[in-house]
Amino acid sequence: MIRWTNLDFRHVAKKRFVTQTRRIGTKSTNEGSHRPLIFTKKTRAGTCNEGDLVILLGVCDRQDQHVGYVNVYSRDIGIDSLAHFGSENQLFWPRQIMRQTSELLDQVVLRWAERIASRRGVSTALAATTGARPPRVHFHVFSNEGAFMYAMLVSLLQRKLRSAPNPSPYSSLWSCLSNSSSHVIFDSSPAPIAPEILTRTLLNSPLRLVKTLKTLGLKPIITPLFDKIFKLYLKLPMVEPHVKALHRALTLVPQGPKYHFLYALDDTIVEPGVIEFYAAWLAHRDASQNDAGAGVVTKHSFPSLRDITAVEDDYCSVVGGIFLEESGR
Repeated sequence: MIRWTNLDFRHVAKKRFVTQTRRIGTKSTNEGSHRPLIFTKKTRAGTCNEGDLVILLGVCDRQDQHVGYVNVYSRDIGIDSLAHFGSENQLFWPRQIMRQTSELLDQVVLRWAERIASRRGVSTALAATTGARPPRVHFHVFSNEGAFMYAMLVSLLQRKLRSAPNPSPYSSLWSCLSNSSSHVIFDSSPAPIAPEILTRTLLNSPLRLVKTLKTLGLKPIITPLFDKIFKLYLKLPMVEPHVKALHRALTLVPQGPKYHFLYALDDTIVEPGVIEFYAAWLAHRDASQNDAGAGVVTKHSFPSLRDITAVEDDYCSVVGGIFLEESGR
């Protein structure tokens, strides 16, 4: 049984959520997918506010499926995007996630400062004539690597606010990503960095040795062996503090945004129950400190990872629907 650590679930309220069953699929590749940070300008007018930005965080998998989501936002939803897709298997190196996120924050703030400078005066004039809201920053994070990068990024940003002057690009970025009209989408995540998760990730990797062992029918034997190895590994002094820091960061995500969880019911790495448990905890935390009550967390499930096909319209109906709800369209 996978258990979360550093989360107080003793007071989690039992809530019922509306679940929409969808099939999510994308297809696309991008030669620049391994760059540290990719900016993509929208190619059509969308339903979001002028100046809105979505930040996508994840890993470059073998098919580069996550990169295809950049095109969905710029082309189909109509919103500028910043994307960072790190290397695979970062989950095995928690310290690397933290170091990389620190470097990523500097890049995001620099990009945000440039964006503010280029739009100075435009947003004010637009708001005065149309009544539009200030620009917002949204997040779409993929898999555990993306979820932990998001949690650490906003955690590090909060620390920067203590020493940064006000106003500053740091305070501007924080106000735009933590307000009640911003959205954060967790895609197939999060799950704790636990032995079982690391074992499943390894056994689903393209490593030739792993494939050979599975072909020989040794999976029932090697699975408990890897569980024991990773249990010892996560206790190492050079690893355990970083794991705890990443878990703690997930408890400190901003209370303002609306959180959405997309996941497959047959995910063999991150079980739906693990994601739903975190979603329930997050809903209770925000509802207890939000006068408006619940409604800040929604869940969208789709039947099977095997049903992921090149049907981008289905994906847009889920993600695009999140942005359409607030406009009443």
